[in-house]
Amino acid sequence: MAGDILCCHAECQIRHDILRRLQWDVVGPLDTIEIAIGPPDQVINESLLSSSLADELLYDSPCSRIDEILIRDFSDREDQDIYYPKEDRYKGPPALEIINTDDSPITLRKFVTEFHAYVGRNMEELRRVISATYGEWIVHADGSHEHRTIYGRPVTLPDNLRIFFAHVMAFVREETGKNVILVRLVAEGGAGWSPSFWTNRQKNIGW
Repeated sequence: MAGDILCCHAECQIRHDILRRLQWDVVGPLDTIEIAIGPPDQVINESLLSSSLADELLYDSPCSRIDEILIRDFSDREDQDIYYPKEDRYKGPPALEIINTDDSPITLRKFVTEFHAYVGRNMEELRRVISATYGEWIVHADGSHEHRTIYGRPVTLPDNLRIFFAHVMAFVREETGKNVILVRLVAEGGAGWSPSFWTNRQKNIGW
C-alpha cells in the first residue's frame, strides 16, 4: 500500500449501507454470519445466506470485477518493512480476486462467500500477523485495566479467537485502474476492540 497513488472515482462507491449491517466472524462457519435488518431502533438479525440483502449489489453501480481484495493486517505488515532491502521485506498472501466472467454484477453474497473462503485458506498466516499486534490487558495496582501492545513481542492467541469484519475502503489505483478493496478486521479482545463494538455498529446502520 505504501507509495500507491489512489483515487476514489464514482465506480468505487461500495455499499457501506449494507456492509455495516454485517455481524461476521470471518473465522467462524459461513452459516453463522448474520445481517441486521430494520431501522436502527428496531434492528433484528437474520442469517445472511437466507436474507434478501445477500443479493444486493456490492457497489452502487454494477461491477463485475474486483482486481484486489486485501486484508489490512497483511498490508500494514508489508508497509512496516518498506525501507528494508527488498529480499528482507515481509510479503503477505496474494490478494483475492473476484471476476464474474459472465459480466454479472458482484453481489454481497458473492463478496462474503469468496472472502470468507480466502480467510480460511490464509488462517495460519492471519493469526501469526495478528499475534504481533494483539497486545495484552495489564491490571494496575488500583484495579484499573489497560490494553497494551508491545511491538515485536507476539502473544499466544486463544485457540477459539473470533475475528470480526469491521469495514472496508474501496478505491481505484490511479496508475493501473485496478479496482481494490481493503478490508479491516478486528480480533475480539485485541487492539481496536471494545465492548461497545456491536453497539456502535448498530448506531451506524442508518448512515
